[in-house]
Amino acid sequence: MPTHYIIISALFAIYLLVAGWHTLRSLRSPSRWANNYWVKSAEILFLLLAPVLGFLRYQEFQTTGEVVFSPTHLPTLIALAVLGGASFWVSRFFKYRTPPWLTILLPLGLIQGLLLNLALIIHFGDYVLLGAAFPLLGFELLAPLFNVLFISRELYHQHLVLRKHIKEEPIYSTNYLVLGLFFLMDTSFFTKLRICLVLFIPAFLFQIMLLVLCGQSPDAIVQVFTDTKGFTFSSPGRRTLEIFTSLLQ
Repeated sequence: MPTHYIIISALFAIYLLVAGWHTLRSLRSPSRWANNYWVKSAEILFLLLAPVLGFLRYQEFQTTGEVVFSPTHLPTLIALAVLGGASFWVSRFFKYRTPPWLTILLPLGLIQGLLLNLALIIHFGDYVLLGAAFPLLGFELLAPLFNVLFISRELYHQHLVLRKHIKEEPIYSTNYLVLGLFFLMDTSFFTKLRICLVLFIPAFLFQIMLLVLCGQSPDAIVQVFTDTKGFTFSSPGRRTLEIFTSLLQ
């Protein structure tokens, strides 16, 4: 392995450790640590650059026999990922200035981004760690792991902002959406999370319907992972049986 590649990998590993440490601290105190330069740089790297680069060069794995995503159904994954990512950035920079209707929609988009990244972590499997070992070849494989932390933090921070936003709105407001939010969302984080998960289902189905009108199949979000080769969701029946068997041993 060339010397310059070893140096780059070592520097990237140091960066991951420092950025990861500050990211974990931002989970505990979002308002204080979220504006940390290490956290900001990691957000740009993993939530902006990594997805773009990953979707551009995902076919490079096919030279070794693996197929990361189904090309036919990839537009569905990209569309859902873009909406989830956009929800993060809008919440990140404009959460204090969003209107009430957008305040309730943002958590749904954040949940979508969170679920997609969790699915990617499972799908990539052991390849996630290879993103840290070989950053020039595929640091984007590591992105879902960091993105889960970023989006989880933003989801909780959005919850705090929502409660503050609702409490500052007069209860006698004629805005029925605000009144509904007051009674529905002025609760604990996990209760609100369950409510948002229920609201997320019709919002997700609405997106799928729009994608079907654009030519995608209704189950494209599933087939984009299953019509692959060499990854966790590839041949899902056999892989699921292997995982279940390993848990029993």
